[in-house]
Amino acid sequence: MRLLVFGASGRTGKRVVTLAHARALQVATFVRDATRAPPESSEAHVGDVVRGADVEAAIRADDVVISCLGGSLSAGIENVVRAMARVGARRFVGVVGAGVLQFDAHTLRSERPDYPVMFEQIGADHRRVFELLSQKSLDWTLVCTPRLVEGDATHAMLRQSDYLPDGTMAVTTGDVAALLVHEALLSEGSGRIGVNQPHA
Repeated sequence: MRLLVFGASGRTGKRVVTLAHARALQVATFVRDATRAPPESSEAHVGDVVRGADVEAAIRADDVVISCLGGSLSAGIENVVRAMARVGARRFVGVVGAGVLQFDAHTLRSERPDYPVMFEQIGADHRRVFELLSQKSLDWTLVCTPRLVEGDATHAMLRQSDYLPDGTMAVTTGDVAALLVHEALLSEGSGRIGVNQPHA
């Protein structure tokens, strides 16, 4: 098994690579700029996630794909999922916003009328990722976060399936990275996991 991290040069992605390396896991990275690849990766694949050929050249059948992508999220994930299907890779773990979680039994948080206008475009992009994964026969997990702040793991992060647990509406990159690596090592996907930091 190999972990292949997309978005490995970002805040969360770098922490994922460092954690995986510390656990003696084989970890490869996919980056747009080779000079920004974390030094702990065993190999770095250079390309653009919106180019399908670049993505397909990087993915192996034994990969567990971890996505820490930011911009062009749904377009990139579509290429990743398509490439996984072609080579036979099964496990996908990624991070998205909390808007893809349920507000109630029938409505996602990003579908509420009072959802902030400034997040509408991002929310729609993240919903497309959720819808795409829901239609595929992959073992997938989405870690769904409120505001993501730079910081080490607190080991206190709350988690809940499909819904956002009550909390401060912020989580650290360290906590999210730790959960991504944990989920990547499971044999089955966990679906949507809402995360939050508890109130003091």
